[in-house]
Amino acid sequence: MFYNINMIRILSRGFVAKIGMLLPAWSEKMYRDPFDYPLRSLEEVKLEFEKHPIDHDARIELVHYKDKEGDLKKDIRDSVVKMWINMDSWNLTPKQKARLVFLLGPRYKGISQFKIVSRQYPTTDQNIQKCLDIIYELLMECKRAP
Repeated sequence: MFYNINMIRILSRGFVAKIGMLLPAWSEKMYRDPFDYPLRSLEEVKLEFEKHPIDHDARIELVHYKDKEGDLKKDIRDSVVKMWINMDSWNLTPKQKARLVFLLGPRYKGISQFKIVSRQYPTTDQNIQKCLDIIYELLMECKRAP
């Protein structure tokens, strides 16, 4: 029996079979933050918010479904919350904007607005709070850049 870095192969009677990956999927290589500058502390960011507050405007979409008679009915899709945020209203430096784009990943579509969707919880209020938590974490993390 011999071990390869990527695959395990078994030799028996001249037969070679691929068994699977040597490393489980959760321990595969992850890409690190590509930015090489030191991050500011959260206390510095909070002090900046006190001196220079940001615009808190967001567009929120809530949907209510009706049954065939036109009456509102309780549907699990009623609790889905979609929030659109304009990143230009956050007063970001170029490094902070690049970090936000990195953090957004596939949510960033090349325009200044991005969308956060939550359908994790059964009520609308809980999903609104989840969206607000995600937006807060994104804002705090991108503002840590110089």
